[in-house]
Amino acid sequence: MINNLITKALEFKQQGKFNEAIKLYQQALILDKNNSAFYHDLASIYLTKGDYLQALETVKIALNIDNSKVLYYITLGQILEKLEEIKELNFNLNQSINLTKEKVFAFLGLGDFLVRDHKYKEAVEIYKQALILKQKDTTILAKIAQAFELDHNIDQALLYYGYVEVCQENYASALPKFEAFFKHNIGNGFDYTALADCYHKTDQENKAKLTYLEGLEKYPDHEYLYLYFILFLQQFGYTENDLLLVNQYLENMPHNLTGKLEVKRLLPIVYNTPEEIIFHNKRFQEYLNYLDDLIKSQILYEPKNLNYALQSINSKTNFYLIYQDQYQIYKDQQQQYGNFVHHVMSLKYPNYIQSLTMPSLTNQGKIKIGYLSDQIGNSSASKWIIGWLEKCNRNKFEIYIYATSKRIVQGELTDKIKNLADYFYYIPDDLEATCTQILKNQLHILVYLAIGMWAETTQLASLKLAPIQCTTWGHPSTSGLPTIDYYLSGDLIESENAQEYYTETLIRLPNLGISYPKPIIFEVTKTRKDVNLSDDKIIYLSCQAIFKYLPQFDYIFPEIALKVPKAQFLFILRKGYFDQQRIILVEKFKTRLRKAFISVNLNINDYCLFLPQQNGQDYLNLLSFSDVFLDTLAFSGGHTSFDAIACNLPIVTCPGKLMFGRQSYGILKMLKVEETIASNEQEYIDISVKLGLDHDFRNKIKEKIKHNQNFLFDDVECVKGLEQFYQKVVQEYQNN
Repeated sequence: MINNLITKALEFKQQGKFNEAIKLYQQALILDKNNSAFYHDLASIYLTKGDYLQALETVKIALNIDNSKVLYYITLGQILEKLEEIKELNFNLNQSINLTKEKVFAFLGLGDFLVRDHKYKEAVEIYKQALILKQKDTTILAKIAQAFELDHNIDQALLYYGYVEVCQENYASALPKFEAFFKHNIGNGFDYTALADCYHKTDQENKAKLTYLEGLEKYPDHEYLYLYFILFLQQFGYTENDLLLVNQYLENMPHNLTGKLEVKRLLPIVYNTPEEIIFHNKRFQEYLNYLDDLIKSQILYEPKNLNYALQSINSKTNFYLIYQDQYQIYKDQQQQYGNFVHHVMSLKYPNYIQSLTMPSLTNQGKIKIGYLSDQIGNSSASKWIIGWLEKCNRNKFEIYIYATSKRIVQGELTDKIKNLADYFYYIPDDLEATCTQILKNQLHILVYLAIGMWAETTQLASLKLAPIQCTTWGHPSTSGLPTIDYYLSGDLIESENAQEYYTETLIRLPNLGISYPKPIIFEVTKTRKDVNLSDDKIIYLSCQAIFKYLPQFDYIFPEIALKVPKAQFLFILRKGYFDQQRIILVEKFKTRLRKAFISVNLNINDYCLFLPQQNGQDYLNLLSFSDVFLDTLAFSGGHTSFDAIACNLPIVTCPGKLMFGRQSYGILKMLKVEETIASNEQEYIDISVKLGLDHDFRNKIKEKIKHNQNFLFDDVECVKGLEQFYQKVVQEYQNN
């Protein structure tokens, strides 16, 4: 019976009666559902008919049943070619299929077939085609390594196994593999970059720098190697000689737009003087003006230049710009950069910048809210969103969470966020897949939890993926992007004229704007003696990231010491993604402080103690046996201030002009502890001295903090305000 069906189907196909042929093949598959040949023939008919999506799904079923037929891969390739031809003309097609993913599937399947046929060299070349489409994919890299290993090419196998480890951020494991490869081989520019990066990430900065220089000596016009050397200098700290060197290499690449852009926007992490801040801000402004010129010149319409620009905006953000405290011009500078990112992304992804109509509410009458973050599970990046999720009115809102980076931290916090979401999507480092999924979900509002920390989120936020787009606390400054409509902040942390510092419409939610959970404080397990601190000292704890300390405020520490002889300033040199405890940066900071103490005839060693990053328990121990928490000026503490309050530790703060300098101020206002809020630097010093010398005053503040903690944590009013805003803005959008 099946043979008769197939014979008749083939006759219909030859006569051009495709629908009749399809029906007969479908009947045959009911009788023999695992016949790969029938599925392949059916896919061929769909292909001939022009139903390419159906052809794709059908040939994939054939390959899932039997992946040993070369003909099936040929048909798959023909289908993908047709889809590639029409995708630019069909926006709906772009939303329903990821062609890159399908091509990778085809290459991997063909490569696997060649491996089974012991054709390892051919398999490697096919796998590399997949790698071009999906760079840094660990599955593809591992397949290349395995094929080399089967072909007894151990050095190349080690190299690619090393790349697998790098992509998983296992730099210590990757390093010996790269070193073994380089013993017998001269790597290419990418290989030198990977080896140098491994040295960098394992705190061997000098070896990293030498490796970059050795690689550039061999490949002076290698753009990727050059780019990463500049990024390394940004983190490691650079000198004027370094700038001369990179400019010399740039002369070998006159058309390297990426290199020009990255050199122009290099910013120090730690500054020596206030004048140096002004100098580098002016230099950065020249970079921004250059971006404006690029837009006006229209050279970015050339594919090569567009790719250079994409490389640049994908390499890093303007993260360090905010720490210059140039608040008068910061918004304008962010807006210039935001316009450039939006322009570049618009040219690359024109289908993702279209205005979107507001969808209807769900069948249950709910508003769909999406929250996107590249740091889901990271305590400092996720803790403050928990309250919004926990206290969400589930009768009115449906929650979508998008984790967009491999930096996701698996653990209790991530599990909690997953459980609080109606839908949770983990789409690491795949911009197009993320866009496709968000558009498919048809959100009403999309909230970016941190724009400006990592490049990929800034790129996503420069597109239009929901009718209403917001950003918030995660990186406490305006995004500068024309695609972001609202900034969700808190009334207590914003100045009266705060709107003028935002490109977005500022939404002043009640109180701080966030519902922060009370930190869990464990029992103290160490004493002062365990960290070489004397019991008779007045411990002033200052534990911010090193780039928050600006040189114009260094004098404050010795001024306090002059009036509090037993003062002991405790600094924690935190190690993180941005300030990885680089020795050169730490020494730069110490040298500044040393000069400040010398200027009043004091010895820094008598007053300052620098500790390495602490684990959670040791950090809480320090908070518990410190006497005073000194907030940084211009850019205040956030999470650390909440932790200090949970330990009843008095905080001295002086609010800045912008929100990023007013977080501790808002916390104390909400706590109704305003005695330690200074209005200027001299008041800051005076309050710090009083807390150090007046034991009764210090205890009074501690008791007040302890008594008022319930005012601060797990705030409900801000969540009510947030949800009222969501409802109001969706209603207004629908009415208009």
